[in-house]
Amino acid sequence: MRDVKRVLEMRSQNHSQRDIARATKVSRDTVRKIFNAADSKKSVGHLFKILVNTMSKNYCSKKR
Repeated sequence: MRDVKRVLEMRSQNHSQRDIARATKVSRDTVRKIFNAADSKKSVGHLFKILVNTMSKNYCSKKR
């Protein structure tokens, strides 16, 4: 949740998607998904779900 908030804060400060991804340590694809969800005015719960799903996939793939 904190990462979603940080992504949106950095977006409001006109940082690039690449800079946001680097600073928050989430993929550019996840940053794009958060942007798209925010633009379509989806709920915060949906944004959180995107982040959790992405992070769990990354964790599981690194564990192998």
